[in-house]
Amino acid sequence: MSSSESEHEDGSVGSRSVEEEFDEEAWREELRLSKLRIARAKYTNLFRQVKGNDPTLTELRMCGELNVRYLNMNNYGLERLGEVIAGNNHLVELCFDDGSLDDQKMSSLFRGLTRSSSIKDMNFDANGLTVVGVRSMVPFLQNSNNLLRLNLNDNNLQSGGFNELFHALRNSPIESLHCGGCGIDSIEIEKNAFPKKIERLYLHDNEFGVDDIRGLVMFLQNSNDLSSLDISGNNVTSEGFGLLLREMKLSDSPIQALFCDSCDLDSIKIDDAFIPTRLKSLNLCDNSINADGCCEIAKLLQARSSSLSELSLECNKFVDEGVAILASALQNNATLKSLNMHNDAEEITIEGLKMLLELVNDMSSINGTLQSNHTLKYLELSPYKVDDTDLIRQQIDNALEINCEYEDNPAAAGKEKVIQTQLNSQKRSELCHQLGIGQRMLFSEIKPIHLPEVLALISRHHGQGELYAALVPSIAALFSTMNKKQCLQQQRAYYAAKLEAIEAEIAAIEAADDIQ
Repeated sequence: MSSSESEHEDGSVGSRSVEEEFDEEAWREELRLSKLRIARAKYTNLFRQVKGNDPTLTELRMCGELNVRYLNMNNYGLERLGEVIAGNNHLVELCFDDGSLDDQKMSSLFRGLTRSSSIKDMNFDANGLTVVGVRSMVPFLQNSNNLLRLNLNDNNLQSGGFNELFHALRNSPIESLHCGGCGIDSIEIEKNAFPKKIERLYLHDNEFGVDDIRGLVMFLQNSNDLSSLDISGNNVTSEGFGLLLREMKLSDSPIQALFCDSCDLDSIKIDDAFIPTRLKSLNLCDNSINADGCCEIAKLLQARSSSLSELSLECNKFVDEGVAILASALQNNATLKSLNMHNDAEEITIEGLKMLLELVNDMSSINGTLQSNHTLKYLELSPYKVDDTDLIRQQIDNALEINCEYEDNPAAAGKEKVIQTQLNSQKRSELCHQLGIGQRMLFSEIKPIHLPEVLALISRHHGQGELYAALVPSIAALFSTMNKKQCLQQQRAYYAAKLEAIEAEIAAIEAADDIQ
């Protein structure tokens, strides 16, 4: 009997099944060992490049198949790796993320890595590090003169780790610090014990509240370069938000971008006297801001000193009433370019959309169109639906496209909107019907002297059919213009002749005086 055959209980002989011959567990183990051998070979080659100071190697990423845990590196191996990294002057970026390290392995790495003359970017995201891991970094942080970015997101630093980290970085050139999702529930910043050159601070998804906003005050008062602050996902509340805006104004904070989404904000209060003048981008997504809150936000949009250009209000608690307040505030706003009002839970109705269309293209008159908002370029709303709101949405998008095309030239944007909508009888009729406004006699708004130019625009942009449609109601005014023009020409010729006769008479008198 061959090896591929087996004897059944009844004495008959048959072939073994493929399943009986295949050992899946052994196969998986062999595959794992094969991958591990490949990964270790790659690491050995990488280690030699770092040790040899290879100028082509500027980024060291110990993650994925080169994960420290996967490679089963011991403490000595990590310390040795830290030493060769410290001796390398070409590495710019260092990444040990996604479970590569724990506190013990971090300590081993930084026993060797106590300095660097080249590293600018370090990423230790999602490793479960605590204050112990932070303390192991202190010698490096104090000796590194080039580190500009440090990512410690999604670790377990808690308040102690964050406060010690901030203190250790006080003389560092670091510009960007990421400590989101680190379990920070209180912030205690000592005077002058914080990084002076920091530009971007990310503290999202922690556990601090309004009292800790007060703890940030001293930092804000003395931070001259901070341009972006992210405190999203914390229990800031409306009180904390108001306090933050007030301090930003009092200290003339350089913050240009403020992220406060999911901060338990509802009826926020904004003091007219304390509106930050440098704030350009404000994110208030996923809060509970209602119509009353929109009234407060309107203060930011109407303040002459405001420079806000981006505002995100996605997933809040206002609908048409809030839209009306914001649209009114934006009527004379010349700074806001992007507005996000996307909300799947509480959608804006067709009436709210009409208000937004009127904001960017007021079809009540030519003058209304010219005075519409020509600054807003991006308006994020809920997805399109197959209903009457689609028509309004399309017209809003058309007006926004014109605003984008004629950026920084509102007069040209207004003229283009008039040409595309007011001077096209079909489009004008459609828009007026959608907005529920009566159509005025278009040419009654145009001075007769300008009619030839307007008719030329209609012919050039909309063709002979629209020109004929425009000529019918304007023909009387057009002839009036032609007669008036002829009359004015005759008056000009008459007075020119009179002026010539007067000049001749004066010249004769002067000549007689010279003879005498």
